[in-house]
Amino acid sequence: AQNARERERRTLALYELSRDLTDARGPENIAQVALRHIEALAQSPAALWIGAEEVAVAGQNAEFSRDPKELGVVSWVREHGALAGN
Repeated sequence: AQNARERERRTLALYELSRDLTDARGPENIAQVALRHIEALAQSPAALWIGAEEVAVAGQNAEFSRDPKELGVVSWVREHGALAGN
């Protein structure tokens, strides 16, 4: 029963993401939609780093700064294609 509820939750989340992305226009709006869904699924503030120029999009609840430590983590993740901190 727990597995079925989890599948339903993921299916609903994917449906809502698809619906919201369909309505989004422009890169900034698409990023905000994606970020909102990431925050909801992770139940945590989040930020997206986009492109080679390291454009940051922070969620509404994210306390976000571009300090050198954070930029180093972003660079490491990009170079290694892996999650940081695991």
